[in-house]
This record gives sequence, C-alpha cells and structure tokens, in this order.
Amino acid sequence: MQSQHMFGALDQWRESYFATVIGAPLEKNPSYRPGASQAPNAIRRASQNIETYSMREKVDLQDLGVQDVGNILVEESDISEYITKLERVIRDTQNQNRIPVLLGGEHTITLSTLGTFSDSLFVVLDAHADLRDEWMGSKYSHACVFRRFLEEIPSNHLIQLGVRAVSKSEAEFAKKEHIRQIGPYEFSEVGPKEIAKDLTDYASSFNSIYVSVDMDGFDPAFAPGVGTPEANGITPREFLEFVHRLEAPIRGFDIVEMVPAIDVSGISAILAARVAFELLTHEAKRNNQTGV
Repeated sequence: MQSQHMFGALDQWRESYFATVIGAPLEKNPSYRPGASQAPNAIRRASQNIETYSMREKVDLQDLGVQDVGNILVEESDISEYITKLERVIRDTQNQNRIPVLLGGEHTITLSTLGTFSDSLFVVLDAHADLRDEWMGSKYSHACVFRRFLEEIPSNHLIQLGVRAVSKSEAEFAKKEHIRQIGPYEFSEVGPKEIAKDLTDYASSFNSIYVSVDMDGFDPAFAPGVGTPEANGITPREFLEFVHRLEAPIRGFDIVEMVPAIDVSGISAILAARVAFELLTHEAKRNNQTGV
C-alpha cells in the first residue's frame, strides 16, 4: 500500500490529523492518452516543492495534520471490487473524523465515494459530462462515471462545472435528467463569486459538499498533462476563487485524470497539488480549525 512519496513531505507522526491522502492509481480504460496511474505520485512530488501556506486563507497545511496512507494498489481485474476496496478506506477515514483526499487515477474512482457521501452535493469540475452508458466496451469507463452515479444518487445531487465537450446523446440525457451544468462561459460572464454564492445556497439542503476535480476541466494551457484535453476551459484563478467563496462544508474531494508523462514541464501536477492545498486550507479556515 505504501508509496515512496509522501504528500507535501508533511509530518507523518502526529496524534491527530485533519485529512488523509489516499492514492488511487486505477487505470483500466484510458480512451486517448494513457498514464493516469502515475499521477498520484507525480502530485505528491509536486506537493513537496511548493509552499504549504495559503495566502488567501492565512492557513499553513503544515499546521493541519495530513496523513498519507500511500497507494491502494489495483490488484483486482474487476473494477467494482477495487471501488469497494477504496470505499472501505474512505469509510475508515471518515470514522476518524478526517477529510478523505483521493488522488487518481481514472475518474471512475469517484464511484467509491457514493456509499459514504450519499447525502452530499457533488460539485464536479470536468470538461466532459461522463454520461455515456458504455464506452469502449465498458460500463465503468471514465466516460460513464456519472451515468453510473445516477443509478445510485438522484440528479439533484450533481453539479457539473466546466463542461464543454459532450455527445448529442449525453446532452439529451442531461436535459432529460435535469442535470445542472455550468460552462466556462458562465464563469466568465457571471463570475466565480456569484456562482459560489448560488451553489452555497443550494448546498444548504445537503449534509456537505464533495468536490471532484478532473484536471481536464481546466483549460489545457494551464493543465496540458491530461488524458483527454479540451480547449476553452476555465482558469485556475476562476476555480480557486470559486472554492474560496464556498461557505458550505467540504468533507472530501478527489483529483483525477492527470497524465504526468505528457507534461514534461510538470505544471499540471503543480496545479493539482495547489488545488488540494487550497481545498484543505479553505475547509480548515471555514471550520475554524487551523491547527491540530
């Protein structure tokens, strides 16, 4: 289970922790550019070489207590078995009153959270709707994640941000199921502050927010190292402004679909690590928990 890399090079010997980092290097059905299984360790390496202090939140990740339990290895041929294994680790993390942080891997790993976050609002950053019923012979492809999601969780639990690449059938399905999608143009026209305010009000009907970040949700100028890039995405500044304006509790998140081998500059991993840092420090500040 253990990885040779630790998230943020943070102290791993504490009495209590704010969050647990879980590597989930699942890669069974890449549809374009493979290599997402290498992302968890790439994000860890990047996290060791950027500052842990959030200037926006005035919180240092070093003070929070973040434990890295390494990678949950993919030994099963059946994806559903791996999802079940991940769910057990997530449940253990929640039982310890910690925030689970999943580093993927394919977006399919988000399905491991449905049993433990069934009463949460899922806020998903993704260029794609991932609403196909089947893709390349698999119902558990990363292109089918939220079709499988909707078989267990009502559509009003799902908000999709940054969507700009869908098939006609997906667009028709999203309309039929009343799935709320907020495209990049809305981030530009309405602004992340107003979008966050609206979603904070909407999230008041739920127990918490779970955030899922597919790195291709960002414009590829900022995150070129992804499996399925799509032009005209939102910027990191827009997304992080949105995150910092959310007032509802964020009780877990994942970061998925990064392909480090494609991005020789490493900026995609650096962005992924910064997103994780800011989500954690924002929730700590919102919860008045700035050190343990």
